[in-house]
Amino acid sequence: LASCGRQTDVPAPVESGYAEIGAVRLYYEITGDGEPLLLLHGGLGGSEHFAEIVPMLSKSFEVITVDRRGHGRSTDEGEPYSYAGMAEEMKAFLDHLQLGPVKMLGFSDGGVVGFHLASTYPETVAKLVAVGANFRVDGMTPETIDFMTNQMTPENLGKIFPELERTYRATNPQPDNYASFIERSHAMWLRDPYLSEQQMTEIKVPVLFIIGEHDAIKLEHVLEMRDLIEGS
Repeated sequence: LASCGRQTDVPAPVESGYAEIGAVRLYYEITGDGEPLLLLHGGLGGSEHFAEIVPMLSKSFEVITVDRRGHGRSTDEGEPYSYAGMAEEMKAFLDHLQLGPVKMLGFSDGGVVGFHLASTYPETVAKLVAVGANFRVDGMTPETIDFMTNQMTPENLGKIFPELERTYRATNPQPDNYASFIERSHAMWLRDPYLSEQQMTEIKVPVLFIIGEHDAIKLEHVLEMRDLIEGS
Protein backbone atom coordinates (compact mmCIF):
# COMPACT_ATOMS: atom_id res chain seq x y z
CA LEU A 1 0.00 0.00 0.00
CA ALA A 2 2.80 2.41 0.82
CA SER A 3 3.99 2.30 -2.78
CA CYS A 4 0.70 3.54 -4.21
CA GLY A 5 1.18 6.69 -6.21
CA ARG A 6 4.99 6.66 -6.18
CA GLN A 7 6.51 7.88 -9.41
CA THR A 8 9.78 6.81 -10.98
CA ASP A 9 11.38 7.34 -14.38
CA VAL A 10 9.83 4.66 -16.57
CA PRO A 11 10.67 4.41 -20.29
CA ALA A 12 7.90 5.47 -22.64
CA PRO A 13 5.66 2.43 -23.18
CA VAL A 14 5.75 0.72 -26.53
CA GLU A 15 1.98 0.47 -26.37
CA SER A 16 -0.71 1.66 -23.99
CA GLY A 17 -4.46 1.87 -23.99
CA TYR A 18 -7.63 0.10 -22.95
CA ALA A 19 -8.74 -3.44 -23.70
CA GLU A 20 -12.50 -3.90 -23.89
CA ILE A 21 -13.14 -7.07 -21.89
CA GLY A 22 -16.87 -7.67 -21.65
CA ALA A 23 -18.40 -4.66 -19.95
CA VAL A 24 -15.15 -3.37 -18.45
CA ARG A 25 -12.19 -1.44 -19.83
CA LEU A 26 -8.75 -2.59 -18.64
CA TYR A 27 -5.87 -0.13 -18.84
CA TYR A 28 -2.55 -1.66 -19.90
CA GLU A 29 0.98 -0.74 -20.93
CA ILE A 30 3.60 -2.75 -22.81
CA THR A 31 7.25 -1.77 -22.37
CA GLY A 32 10.47 -3.24 -23.74
CA ASP A 33 11.29 -6.04 -26.13
CA GLY A 34 11.77 -9.79 -25.71
CA GLU A 35 9.69 -12.63 -24.30
CA PRO A 36 6.33 -11.48 -22.89
CA LEU A 37 6.24 -11.08 -19.09
CA LEU A 38 2.87 -10.29 -17.48
CA LEU A 39 3.01 -8.46 -14.14
CA LEU A 40 -0.05 -8.97 -11.91
CA HIS A 41 -0.39 -6.30 -9.23
CA GLY A 42 -1.55 -6.61 -5.63
CA GLY A 43 -4.81 -5.56 -4.02
CA LEU A 44 -6.00 -1.96 -3.60
CA GLY A 45 -3.45 -0.74 -6.12
CA GLY A 46 -2.65 -1.06 -9.77
CA SER A 47 0.19 -1.54 -12.17
CA GLU A 48 1.98 1.44 -10.58
CA HIS A 49 3.08 -1.08 -7.95
CA PHE A 50 5.69 -2.20 -10.48
CA ALA A 51 6.94 1.25 -11.54
CA GLU A 52 10.36 0.78 -9.94
CA ILE A 53 11.14 -2.56 -11.60
CA VAL A 54 9.66 -2.09 -15.08
CA PRO A 55 12.77 -0.25 -16.38
CA MET A 56 15.02 -3.12 -15.31
CA LEU A 57 12.71 -5.90 -16.54
CA SER A 58 12.03 -4.19 -19.87
CA LYS A 59 15.69 -4.59 -20.79
CA SER A 60 15.12 -8.34 -21.07
CA PHE A 61 11.36 -8.77 -21.56
CA GLU A 62 8.34 -7.30 -23.25
CA VAL A 63 6.76 -6.25 -19.96
CA ILE A 64 2.97 -6.14 -19.83
CA THR A 65 1.25 -4.34 -16.95
CA VAL A 66 -2.51 -4.21 -16.62
CA ASP A 67 -4.92 -2.83 -14.02
CA ARG A 68 -7.54 -5.40 -12.98
CA ARG A 69 -11.17 -4.39 -13.04
CA GLY A 70 -11.91 -1.49 -10.69
CA HIS A 71 -8.23 -1.06 -9.86
CA GLY A 72 -5.88 1.65 -11.07
CA ARG A 73 -7.25 3.12 -14.28
CA SER A 74 -9.66 0.28 -15.12
CA THR A 75 -13.43 0.32 -14.80
CA ASP A 76 -15.90 -2.10 -13.27
CA GLU A 77 -19.66 -2.38 -12.78
CA GLY A 78 -19.80 -2.72 -8.99
CA GLU A 79 -19.93 -6.50 -9.07
CA PRO A 80 -18.50 -8.60 -6.20
CA TYR A 81 -14.81 -9.35 -6.71
CA SER A 82 -13.57 -12.92 -7.02
CA TYR A 83 -10.20 -14.36 -7.85
CA ALA A 84 -11.77 -16.80 -10.31
CA GLY A 85 -13.47 -13.89 -12.10
CA MET A 86 -10.22 -11.92 -12.23
CA ALA A 87 -8.43 -14.92 -13.72
CA GLU A 88 -11.13 -15.30 -16.37
CA GLU A 89 -10.68 -11.61 -17.13
CA MET A 90 -6.88 -11.99 -17.46
CA LYS A 91 -7.41 -14.97 -19.80
CA ALA A 92 -9.61 -12.74 -21.99
CA PHE A 93 -7.00 -9.97 -21.79
CA LEU A 94 -4.24 -12.30 -23.02
CA ASP A 95 -6.56 -13.48 -25.80
CA HIS A 96 -7.10 -9.81 -26.70
CA LEU A 97 -3.33 -9.40 -27.08
CA GLN A 98 -3.11 -12.79 -28.83
CA LEU A 99 -0.59 -14.02 -26.28
CA GLY A 100 -0.03 -17.27 -24.43
CA PRO A 101 1.55 -19.02 -22.77
CA VAL A 102 3.48 -16.20 -21.06
CA LYS A 103 5.72 -15.86 -18.04
CA MET A 104 3.96 -14.21 -15.10
CA LEU A 105 4.97 -12.48 -11.89
CA GLY A 106 2.14 -11.93 -9.44
CA PHE A 107 2.34 -9.97 -6.20
CA SER A 108 -0.17 -10.74 -3.39
CA ASP A 109 -3.61 -10.80 -5.08
CA GLY A 110 -1.79 -10.99 -8.41
CA GLY A 111 -0.16 -14.22 -7.27
CA VAL A 112 -3.56 -15.70 -6.41
CA VAL A 113 -4.84 -14.72 -9.85
CA GLY A 114 -1.75 -16.44 -11.23
CA PHE A 115 -2.64 -19.63 -9.33
CA HIS A 116 -6.12 -19.58 -10.87
CA LEU A 117 -4.73 -19.01 -14.35
CA ALA A 118 -2.22 -21.85 -14.00
CA SER A 119 -4.87 -24.20 -12.64
CA THR A 120 -7.87 -23.32 -14.82
CA TYR A 121 -6.23 -21.91 -17.96
CA PRO A 122 -2.84 -23.68 -18.14
CA GLU A 123 -2.46 -22.69 -21.78
CA THR A 124 -1.93 -19.08 -20.65
CA VAL A 125 0.99 -19.65 -18.26
CA ALA A 126 4.56 -20.65 -19.12
CA LYS A 127 6.05 -20.01 -15.67
CA LEU A 128 4.77 -18.26 -12.54
CA VAL A 129 6.51 -16.31 -9.79
CA ALA A 130 4.14 -15.79 -6.83
CA VAL A 131 5.25 -13.17 -4.31
CA GLY A 132 3.48 -12.99 -0.93
CA ALA A 133 0.44 -14.94 -2.12
CA ASN A 134 -1.85 -17.37 -0.29
CA PHE A 135 -4.72 -19.69 -1.21
CA ARG A 136 -6.65 -19.74 2.10
CA VAL A 137 -7.49 -17.02 4.58
CA ASP A 138 -5.57 -18.80 7.36
CA GLY A 139 -2.46 -18.58 5.20
CA MET A 140 -2.19 -14.98 6.41
CA THR A 141 -0.71 -14.11 9.79
CA PRO A 142 -3.17 -13.70 12.70
CA GLU A 143 -2.30 -9.99 12.86
CA THR A 144 -3.19 -9.53 9.21
CA ILE A 145 -6.51 -11.38 9.57
CA ASP A 146 -7.35 -9.33 12.67
CA PHE A 147 -6.65 -6.09 10.81
CA MET A 148 -8.79 -7.13 7.85
CA THR A 149 -11.62 -8.34 10.08
CA ASN A 150 -11.79 -5.45 12.52
CA GLN A 151 -10.10 -2.40 11.02
CA MET A 152 -10.39 -2.52 7.25
CA THR A 153 -13.03 0.11 6.54
CA PRO A 154 -12.79 2.94 3.99
CA GLU A 155 -12.71 5.46 6.84
CA ASN A 156 -9.98 3.72 8.82
CA LEU A 157 -7.82 3.04 5.78
CA GLY A 158 -8.08 6.72 4.93
CA LYS A 159 -6.44 7.55 8.26
CA ILE A 160 -3.72 4.89 8.02
CA PHE A 161 -2.95 5.16 4.29
CA PRO A 162 -4.23 8.57 3.16
CA GLU A 163 -2.39 8.26 -0.15
CA LEU A 164 -4.53 5.22 -1.06
CA GLU A 165 -7.75 7.18 -1.49
CA ARG A 166 -5.96 10.15 -3.06
CA THR A 167 -4.36 7.90 -5.69
CA TYR A 168 -7.61 6.07 -6.40
CA ARG A 169 -9.62 9.25 -6.86
CA ALA A 170 -6.89 10.85 -8.98
CA THR A 171 -6.47 7.93 -11.39
CA ASN A 172 -9.62 5.79 -11.48
CA PRO A 173 -12.28 6.74 -14.05
CA GLN A 174 -14.98 5.98 -11.43
CA PRO A 175 -13.64 7.83 -8.37
CA ASP A 176 -16.94 7.67 -6.48
CA ASN A 177 -16.62 3.87 -6.33
CA TYR A 178 -13.85 4.14 -3.71
CA ALA A 179 -15.84 2.92 -0.68
CA SER A 180 -17.37 0.06 -2.69
CA PHE A 181 -13.91 -0.82 -4.03
CA ILE A 182 -12.57 -1.22 -0.48
CA GLU A 183 -15.60 -3.16 0.74
CA ARG A 184 -15.56 -5.59 -2.20
CA SER A 185 -11.83 -6.19 -1.80
CA HIS A 186 -12.32 -6.78 1.93
CA ALA A 187 -15.08 -9.31 1.27
CA MET A 188 -12.94 -11.21 -1.24
CA TRP A 189 -9.94 -11.38 1.09
CA LEU A 190 -12.02 -13.00 3.85
CA ARG A 191 -13.93 -15.38 1.54
CA ASP A 192 -12.47 -18.87 2.00
CA PRO A 193 -10.89 -20.61 0.16
CA TYR A 194 -9.37 -18.66 -2.73
CA LEU A 195 -8.67 -22.02 -4.41
CA SER A 196 -9.21 -25.59 -3.29
CA GLU A 197 -6.30 -27.92 -2.58
CA GLN A 198 -7.37 -29.91 -5.65
CA GLN A 199 -7.04 -26.79 -7.83
CA MET A 200 -3.57 -26.17 -6.45
CA THR A 201 -2.45 -29.73 -7.26
CA GLU A 202 -3.66 -29.23 -10.86
CA ILE A 203 -0.99 -26.56 -11.41
CA LYS A 204 1.66 -28.21 -13.59
CA VAL A 205 3.76 -25.22 -14.73
CA PRO A 206 6.96 -24.23 -12.90
CA VAL A 207 6.16 -22.04 -9.88
CA LEU A 208 8.58 -20.03 -7.77
CA PHE A 209 7.36 -18.80 -4.37
CA ILE A 210 8.86 -15.69 -2.79
CA ILE A 211 8.04 -14.56 0.75
CA GLY A 212 9.46 -11.73 2.82
CA GLU A 213 10.79 -12.06 6.35
CA HIS A 214 8.00 -9.82 7.66
CA ASP A 215 5.38 -10.90 5.12
CA ALA A 216 1.63 -10.97 5.76
CA ILE A 217 1.72 -14.61 4.59
CA LYS A 218 2.93 -17.36 6.93
CA LEU A 219 6.03 -19.30 5.90
CA GLU A 220 4.38 -22.63 6.76
CA HIS A 221 1.55 -21.79 4.36
CA VAL A 222 4.04 -21.18 1.55
CA LEU A 223 5.70 -24.53 2.33
CA GLU A 224 2.25 -26.16 2.18
CA MET A 225 1.71 -24.67 -1.28
CA ARG A 226 5.12 -25.89 -2.36
CA ASP A 227 4.12 -29.42 -1.35
CA LEU A 228 0.82 -29.18 -3.26
CA ILE A 229 2.35 -27.98 -6.53
CA GLU A 230 4.68 -30.64 -7.93
CA GLY A 231 8.07 -29.31 -8.92
CA SER A 232 7.55 -25.85 -7.41
